[in-house]
Amino acid sequence: PDPATANEHARTALGGGAGDLRLRYSPFDSQEQGLRLTSSQDLKTLLDEIDVHTTGLHLGRGVAAPVLYGVLREYLADEDVDSEDLRGSIAYDPVAAFAAGQVVDSDRAFSLAHDLADDADVFPHIRSAGVDGRVYHDAGASAVQELACTLGALTERLARGTAQGVTLSTLLDDLHVVVSVSTPYFVEIAKLRALRLLVPQVVDAFADETNTKMDFAPANLRIHAETSRRTETIYDPYVNMLRATTEAMAAVLGGCDTLTVRPYDAALRPPDDFGLRIARNVQLILEHEAHFDQVADPAAGAYYIESVTDTLAQRAWAQFQDLEAEGGIVEALRNGTLQEQIAETRQDRRNAIDKREHVLVGTTHYPALDERRRDDLTRPDAASTNGSTNGEPASSLASLSIDAIRGALRDESTLQAVTSALRSESADIEPLPRIRVAEEIESIRLRTEAHAETHDGPPQVLLAPLGPPAARSGRATFARNFLGVAGFAIEEPLKFESVKAAADAAIEQTADIVVLCSSNAEHATLAPSLAASL
Repeated sequence: PDPATANEHARTALGGGAGDLRLRYSPFDSQEQGLRLTSSQDLKTLLDEIDVHTTGLHLGRGVAAPVLYGVLREYLADEDVDSEDLRGSIAYDPVAAFAAGQVVDSDRAFSLAHDLADDADVFPHIRSAGVDGRVYHDAGASAVQELACTLGALTERLARGTAQGVTLSTLLDDLHVVVSVSTPYFVEIAKLRALRLLVPQVVDAFADETNTKMDFAPANLRIHAETSRRTETIYDPYVNMLRATTEAMAAVLGGCDTLTVRPYDAALRPPDDFGLRIARNVQLILEHEAHFDQVADPAAGAYYIESVTDTLAQRAWAQFQDLEAEGGIVEALRNGTLQEQIAETRQDRRNAIDKREHVLVGTTHYPALDERRRDDLTRPDAASTNGSTNGEPASSLASLSIDAIRGALRDESTLQAVTSALRSESADIEPLPRIRVAEEIESIRLRTEAHAETHDGPPQVLLAPLGPPAARSGRATFARNFLGVAGFAIEEPLKFESVKAAADAAIEQTADIVVLCSSNAEHATLAPSLAASL
């Protein structure tokens, strides 16, 4: 949205129970909603009548996060706000930016991370050492792979930071981890719990290496959880509310410190007021009605959760060690081995969907047959969503520093032009993709809708229930789900008394497909007779 609209949304959210604001600016990602910002003046409009002293500000993801930080610095200079009063985070992870293909090499990615670390004293309550596990989740990684990659990114962050002279304690004071939470309820609870167990092990190794005395307990880790984009569907989108609710519960039970619930319609269009309100209320119900905030560790002692946590931790640590043996996560990305491993997991999940073993309610199973979504896909492209491409960044931006970003903005370069200067022309790795697991199935139904626009509607299917009630009912249910997934129009009579009655109905309705629904024994005799009658 534009700054004025975003300001209205923000004030409504804060008035409706939200505690913090997460600012998304995604100038190059047409799959992600973002703010339409061009200058620091737009940020002033966005934050009008919002008390930044009491409202946490969490800045973006990817290479857009440092740009938003530069804008924030300019805004604070103009507004004469004491930076020590601000709290929040900067979700910039140089490894994630490199993995997503946003930065040409890891050295460029880490130069901004080091610059943010140097600014730690300016904003003592804003955590700038981000480790973002969402990029692996969005690419289709398993829970074990997500944990291993997150540990790998953390290791790279600590290694490069300490090599640059930043103390381990400073890095850990600024550390925050961002994770996506998916629908396998107990696995996702265990994933967050395993993360808290594993990160201190990495920290202990660095403490020993740097001769630093510290006790980094699991409770010291700051985790921000976000409900999964990967599991969202465009068909039957109200089911996304239910998915988000279970994901939010898993995140809280897993021990997240802060939480973002994505609106149910985020995959379909820019979220409307209803979608934003429901997303907010999911969290409020968990806090004020379920009282999840009053229990320190509600999952503690549950045998199954503890068992899954232990299994995930062991497997993730083994995969993390494999990454380290390869030279670290950056080398694994350069070699392409990490992309191959995640692609294999992604394909296994797609195969399970194709075999109807992985259920997506409303998409692969139990579809709403009359639903049409092609006209609702109104998401604007990235350029029109996030502002003008006009303007060139100042030449000083070549230094890749926050000061250079601020200088370019003062020279009236647009945010998108500045971000373009940080972003690679072409990555030297195969970037990790961002997927939704329902996309391929949805594409079939969207093609059906496109076909219907140039023909007399979608293909017409007549179910022909014949024979014993138990047999015909089961076959009819399967056929309705199987063909309904493709968006076909399905006519389902209760039963036909004879093959002739079924054939007459098919001819009268000009059905394109007739599905015989009966028992295995009856099919052998009924199918040839029905085919001959059509």
